Amino acid sequence: MLLDLLPALGGSYTPVVCLPGPGPLASELERSGIRWEPLAVGSYGSGSKSKADLLRYALRQPGLAVGLGKLAEATGAALIYANGPRVFACSSWVARRLGLPLIWHLHLELRLTRDRHLVSAAAHLGRPAIIACSHACLVPFPARGIVRRSAEVIYNGVAPVEWRSLQAVSSSRPRAAAFAGAQPGGCATAPLIGVVGRLHPDKGQADVLRSAPEVLRVFPGARFRFVGAAQDQRYARRLHQQAAALGSNRVEFLAPANEPAAALAGLDVLAVPSHREAAGRVIMEAFSAGIPVVAADAGGIPEVIDPGSNGLLFRCGDERELARALLQVLSDENLRRALIRGGRDSYQRRWRVERFRSEVLRKIGSQIGPRTRCPPAPAQ
Repeated sequence: MLLDLLPALGGSYTPVVCLPGPGPLASELERSGIRWEPLAVGSYGSGSKSKADLLRYALRQPGLAVGLGKLAEATGAALIYANGPRVFACSSWVARRLGLPLIWHLHLELRLTRDRHLVSAAAHLGRPAIIACSHACLVPFPARGIVRRSAEVIYNGVAPVEWRSLQAVSSSRPRAAAFAGAQPGGCATAPLIGVVGRLHPDKGQADVLRSAPEVLRVFPGARFRFVGAAQDQRYARRLHQQAAALGSNRVEFLAPANEPAAALAGLDVLAVPSHREAAGRVIMEAFSAGIPVVAADAGGIPEVIDPGSNGLLFRCGDERELARALLQVLSDENLRRALIRGGRDSYQRRWRVERFRSEVLRKIGSQIGPRTRCPPAPAQ
């Protein structure tokens, strides 16, 4: 998301990005000529945090605030843009001390009560303008609390997935099960069902594997592809065990793709079984690529999917509903075509990256005021 935004800043601002350290994002920034500085925010996994994690987080905050404050002063920052909850507290302290405008970008569902209390307390300190990537991100907070009162929903946008890139990747990647003709009025007899996202319980890949026997009963040649890094090793091992129980060559696990086209190429349907999803960028990318989507009704997904128009929704965690939705898309060619058309249309109207950039730039400009070419300092 940050990489979607940064190219649009160059016309008016000079961004300086704070990162935990070297890595793929830092390399991409260097290739784009964007300055980045290290900020030791630490690494934390998704979901519940241990007491040790919370203690480490608390002990880091003073040092983070000092480091971010020095950088803001050295660069003459006109605004601090905090791109995640790990830096909400320290950015609030720095913004208040230096009298700088502050924007938070909230793109997570904070389910734990203590997390919401910490965010609310930091909001009282820094008085940020808050961008939420969906209404679902704001639901856990009190309706009249400072977070809701300070927030504006700006939905993500994504760059188009070029058809040429999609076709090139698809043609270069061998399919283990060739298409063997078409089901009456439906999809090919060997459809490929994809799930894109880190291997973590939040992403619900296990639900797809539990739905697989019902799909295989109708489409014996169906295959399943999971694209994403194993963030939760125990969960990833369980997925591999479930996949093995389905038989050989039914399921493949691929490393995360650098480009959306590489993750989506060859798919007949994209399944998004997430139990926790703030916005669902991969859904927007599938819309652009012309791939029908079946998704859980979790988090911000119902704000993206219009059931029957640009995709199908199923009850989160219900593998039977998931199987029925997959079979509906795979068996009904008229429905597939309608969902593909609806997805492309909604992409053009709502999910283009240019719209996202324009709305965020408007927000930045409203906070900085009439000053131009002053460097905001995004903190990742």
